[in-house]
Amino acid sequence: MTNHQDQPDRRARIVDAAFHVIAERGYAAASIKAIARAAGVAPGLVHYYFASKEDLLIEVLRTVARGRRVALDSFMRARRRDRAAALLRDVLRNIRQNPSGYRLRFELFALGLREPALQPGTRDLLESGRTAIGGFLAELGDAELARPLASVMLAAVDGLALQHLIDPDFDLDQAFGVLTRMQQAVLNTDPTSGAGRARRRNSLAHRRS
Repeated sequence: MTNHQDQPDRRARIVDAAFHVIAERGYAAASIKAIARAAGVAPGLVHYYFASKEDLLIEVLRTVARGRRVALDSFMRARRRDRAAALLRDVLRNIRQNPSGYRLRFELFALGLREPALQPGTRDLLESGRTAIGGFLAELGDAELARPLASVMLAAVDGLALQHLIDPDFDLDQAFGVLTRMQQAVLNTDPTSGAGRARRRNSLAHRRS
């Protein structure tokens, strides 16, 4: 008899195992059997929770996206003066420390271009990123500008991560330094600039009113 209390843990183990197996082997070579072995469960249990490997992949990406939203929320609560730049530093650190997550992300992008069944999941992943970043940026500057800027920032980060994974000589630090300055120039969030100080005073006054 299946212990229902174990079901969330088993499902989470399967998703975690799929993340590592697909990131290591690629989607095509990642069999349900290999994922089940890594999760320590029977292959039939993977099919019990997920109708197909495509569904499992989408859930893996949703789990990764939720983790990034939690990180964004923590930056919003911190209320640091330099939180926009701090966020980019955190993203830079994540690219270096979690290359598997980005490999898996790019795997889904490639599959989404070829497989109609995966396109809704891919769109949801991108929309989730734009919404989370846009909400963060809206707190720092012009709310109308936040949404399009979020799209640009998301594309820039993905592009820089891809170059880092492909080219070992790519200067990721220098590129992120330029991206940080571009973001500060658009949002006027440089804490050392007069415009940045004025923007913060106006933002504080607006929240207090």
